[in-house]
Amino acid sequence: VRLYSPAGLARAHWLSKKNTYQGMRLCSKHAVEAGTKSSHKAGASTAACEALHVLAKQEDLVVLRHVHFAPGEEPEGWEAGILADHPRIKVDAVCRRASDGALVAYQYQGNRFHGFPPGNPLHETFGVGHQWGPALWNKTRRRTEQYIKGPHLGLDGTTRPEGYVVVEVWEHDYISYKQQVKAAPRGGEVSAPPTLAFTQHAHDPDLDMSEAAMASRDVPVDTMPAGDHVRSKQARECASLSALSAAGDGRVAVNLAVATGGPCPLCRQTNSAAKAAAKAEAASV
Repeated sequence: VRLYSPAGLARAHWLSKKNTYQGMRLCSKHAVEAGTKSSHKAGASTAACEALHVLAKQEDLVVLRHVHFAPGEEPEGWEAGILADHPRIKVDAVCRRASDGALVAYQYQGNRFHGFPPGNPLHETFGVGHQWGPALWNKTRRRTEQYIKGPHLGLDGTTRPEGYVVVEVWEHDYISYKQQVKAAPRGGEVSAPPTLAFTQHAHDPDLDMSEAAMASRDVPVDTMPAGDHVRSKQARECASLSALSAAGDGRVAVNLAVATGGPCPLCRQTNSAAKAAAKAEAASV
């Protein structure tokens, strides 16, 4: 059982539509085989690529380097390491802003892996590996500050003193954008077309990155329910769901049983054939 916010449910529905082939809703594995979804590449995501292209069109960015996903094709490209002190740490993309020629380091922050910003109703919920959301947020903010401060490398591997403009797009903002696009009237003039929200940070080589300074900018993490770290994952999820429901959050428990042949008909067919073969083999012994 996985916990999804209403926005997460919308995202799951959108993904399932993308994985549709001949009227069948497929799992990721069979969607790749059917050519309706790109295969996986570690460290990169289809959502990051899609959001980047929306932002590039909206903000007049020229995409210089990123991992590009296209249905039925292998992922192309690679991510860029822009930190001179940590060249193995990558950003999702590097772009050039057409208006002033500034280089932009782009990051797509998935909520499951990076938490939710303070003030968001889902800020104090659990993320990947059942880590506490505020702790994920602090870790993400510290990494972003590394990108902001530098020192930076250019795409040619040489030092770049002028640094990068750092742009973050959050998953919940991208989901909201897609919902606005879907709800927009078709045909005719649109007075205010939907825009993708993003956060922009200017290069700051004087940013204080001492442990004391970073700790002072952290959000509190002691709001996690007492003893939660020693309870089973299922118990933690149930408690989290109960607390969210009591708070009127509207979260829903969704059983995504794709791995066991849930909504994917090809998985069901494969599993049924395997069970039939095993049954026949047992009967012949």
